[in-house]
Amino acid sequence: MTDVKKIFDKNLEKKFSVKISAENLKKQIEEEALKEQKKLKVDGFRVGKVPVEFIKNKYSAVLLSDAAESLVDQSVNKIIKENNFNLISRPKIEVKNLENNKDFDFEVSFELYPEIPEIKLNKMHIKKQKINVSKKDIDEGKNKLLKSKAKWAEEGKDYQAKLGDKVKIDFLGKIKDVPFEGGKAENYELELGSKSFIDSFEDQLVGKKAGDNVDVKVTFPENYQKKELSGQPAVFEVKIHSISTSKLPELTNEFLKENFAIETIEKLEEIIQKELSEMYTNTIRNYIKEEVFEWLKSNVKFDMPKSIIDEEFDRQWKSVEDELKNNPNKFKDDKEKEKEKEKVRKDAEDSVKLGLILSEIGKINDIKVEDTEVIESLRRMASAYPGQEQMIIDFYMKNKSMLNQITGNLLENKVIDYITSKADVEEIETTIEDFLASKKK
Repeated sequence: MTDVKKIFDKNLEKKFSVKISAENLKKQIEEEALKEQKKLKVDGFRVGKVPVEFIKNKYSAVLLSDAAESLVDQSVNKIIKENNFNLISRPKIEVKNLENNKDFDFEVSFELYPEIPEIKLNKMHIKKQKINVSKKDIDEGKNKLLKSKAKWAEEGKDYQAKLGDKVKIDFLGKIKDVPFEGGKAENYELELGSKSFIDSFEDQLVGKKAGDNVDVKVTFPENYQKKELSGQPAVFEVKIHSISTSKLPELTNEFLKENFAIETIEKLEEIIQKELSEMYTNTIRNYIKEEVFEWLKSNVKFDMPKSIIDEEFDRQWKSVEDELKNNPNKFKDDKEKEKEKEKVRKDAEDSVKLGLILSEIGKINDIKVEDTEVIESLRRMASAYPGQEQMIIDFYMKNKSMLNQITGNLLENKVIDYITSKADVEEIETTIEDFLASKKK
């Protein structure tokens, strides 16, 4: 006899107590002993002829454990089938009592897959920017190409630095007159106007000469990667050793053939046009993906599975703990650490929620990734390594986790494409300059 009672019933979490009679437990032990009899080898007996009583006496603990495992599987599978449960994780078993000649008591907890409501994708409004590549953009592309082959010449002591020049400097950064880690370098070459340094650092060297000592005053961004520097005002003591200017080569068909295997200037312009269009198409796609994600997070409501969120939180928080090993002062105090934990917990919830929604949309609409699409993606990646393409492809094909990651990314992109095809999309034509300006706001 088996007695099953529901003892907890809340949204996605269910818990049952199960009592299996001593008689049923005894029968199952008998069955396990008979299974062992068929394969057990014992000196003095042929295989299959070892007495059952001998087996039960000698291996009583093992038989009890095996019998309990079999009974748990039978009971749990029956509960799942009778209740039509769609599990999102493995059932959790807690044994309450397991002894020979006594009732076997255990509890089983289930966590269910959430019921995701119908999503009205046509209610989603997306602003999709379409980039028009201008002559100015193409000219800037040509200029960058020429700069890669520029010849630099050091100027005299009276020359004043301009944007585009290269300065060789020593610098020492201080906050409240105290040097900070990573704020010092010697003979560092910096191109003014490259925006390699924070704030107005480079602008403050314009007009200066070789031999000058300059106090450069800046403020670190609020979102700076080193939290201890975020938002902090700083002073850099800068010594300018030299200033160099560049001389660009003349752009001719002969120059392009010799240096870049490009036949003509017109062909170069076509290549720049194509590369800029592809680059900004991919950039815009990522922004659209974020728009889609924000809409889904805000507009699709359902109960969330706690255990999966906990697993995702643990995975994300581990990277923070690994960082703390190298940077123990990452957080000022426990309060700041707890605040970061709350943020990571929210990120984990969002990640799980989006994963479930995208999975549901993909399943309902039979969106799949074909093997040919994976291979094509690998080929595009490998093309960035001329002469090593096949080695790169073979590496990924032999690494299941990395291959799964590529497949997952392709599937996510296909689902996003499907969503945007059903959404209300407003296409807005813009220039690269206006697009970049809008993203700085």
